[in-house]
Amino acid sequence: MFVGVLVESWAYKIRPYKAGANESGYSDWSPFIIYNFRAPDSLRIVHDEPSGKDFLMWDNHSKFQNGIRLLRRPKGNGFFETYKEIAGTNLEGYQLNESEKGYEYMLQGFYQEKYIEQYTADTNIVVYE
Repeated sequence: MFVGVLVESWAYKIRPYKAGANESGYSDWSPFIIYNFRAPDSLRIVHDEPSGKDFLMWDNHSKFQNGIRLLRRPKGNGFFETYKEIAGTNLEGYQLNESEKGYEYMLQGFYQEKYIEQYTADTNIVVYE
């Protein structure tokens, strides 16, 4: 049983102001800095019977995510490495193909703007066989 408070994620920007004898004014706004960047979860493989295609699917929980990083490794062997980064908001699926079988997959959501990169925690691991 879970007892606690689910904290909503939120973002903020910073814009410094300098007041000096010879100069004053605002700098440019910073990119978003995200608090409680919620990770995607429930990673799973779904087979679409009518099309015969397989999909990697997940539940997206972040309104700030602007892409996902797909990581994989050979089944039961080695470290996970970045396989693909896919830009887009509200992503919840990726179509798999035959050459991607025999790997374990997990993913992270990400937010990238200018020089800022933030990543969520990893999802669970699934095997595509």
